[in-house]
Amino acid sequence: MAKDSELWNFICDGPFVPTKNLGNPLVAIPKTRKELNNADRKAIEKNFCAKKILVCGIGPDEYNRILACQSAKEIWEALQIAHEGTTQVKQSKIRMLTTEYELFRMQDDESIQEMHTRFTSIINELHSLGETIPRNKLVRKILTVLPKPGHFVKDFPLLKKDQYKNNSDKAAKRNMFLTDASIKNTPLTIS
Repeated sequence: MAKDSELWNFICDGPFVPTKNLGNPLVAIPKTRKELNNADRKAIEKNFCAKKILVCGIGPDEYNRILACQSAKEIWEALQIAHEGTTQVKQSKIRMLTTEYELFRMQDDESIQEMHTRFTSIINELHSLGETIPRNKLVRKILTVLPKPGHFVKDFPLLKKDQYKNNSDKAAKRNMFLTDASIKNTPLTIS
């Protein structure tokens, strides 16, 4: 785990450049290869390792975006801008999705499953941009946009009382027939 966090530091903070001071402590110049010690070499190796991890984790299209980058930090920043956009673009996306969330309604021709999928898509996009909505607000929002009870009930013709009786008698006869048939078709076993 320590190795991973060190590599992440190189990605976030930029590459390690070993330097030396020439008399004036305020002026530092990069060391030559001959002047590097073991600690400097290990730090430079970690720079390359962080860069290698990023390069190996992307596809050919992404590779073309980062081809000119010199450090892991430059690669990371290029990928962030490509996928998240600049800070202004990110804030604009968050505002747009928040408005979409606030105005969210179930459409007339939409099933509950389709509505839930659309709602989850909005929430996931907001979450990927770092904007989270508390669970209780999500539940409250879903409950307010659900259709009123009876929304999916179609207009069925009303049956008269005796029609219910006839339908239930038919069902009882059908059940009795099935029971009789299953008894008749059961093979007898002699023990």
